[in-house]
Amino acid sequence: MKWTGATSTDPAVSAVILIAPQTWDADYAAADYEKRYGKPLGPVLAEAQAMVDAGKGDTLMDPVDFIYCEQTSATATAFVSYYTPDTDMDSPSLIPGINSPVLIIAGSEDTAVKGLPEKVGPLADGDRVQLMVVDGADHFFRDLYSEDIADAVAELLADD
Repeated sequence: MKWTGATSTDPAVSAVILIAPQTWDADYAAADYEKRYGKPLGPVLAEAQAMVDAGKGDTLMDPVDFIYCEQTSATATAFVSYYTPDTDMDSPSLIPGINSPVLIIAGSEDTAVKGLPEKVGPLADGDRVQLMVVDGADHFFRDLYSEDIADAVAELLADD
């Protein structure tokens, strides 16, 4: 969704459906990194940026704490791409630029994408932008929760 739904003028894009889309806040990301890994994000991001600036963006940072993985490996470019503040990484901020109908689906028990209903709520007009919060679902919408999603998608596309 990141840019396709917000930038497409292709008539084939008749609706945009976002299931637990990413939200982003630079301050939260930095605080979460420090809480999760016990060290500040800034120096690691600066190291990765220096590698990219030196033409070594494809070099693996190994080990590095990255997204949800402790002591993993990631290229410097990937690290910079994910952690450099970018409002386009916040899916709700892209919704006003989408011309097609938008259905955002959130799980009430989602701990991976925190605050999604609160961020999308003010944008949801119930017409062009709809927010569906699946009660009891976590980030993965397992079991019968996926049927709730399928029904909502079918209804949206039938209206199209």
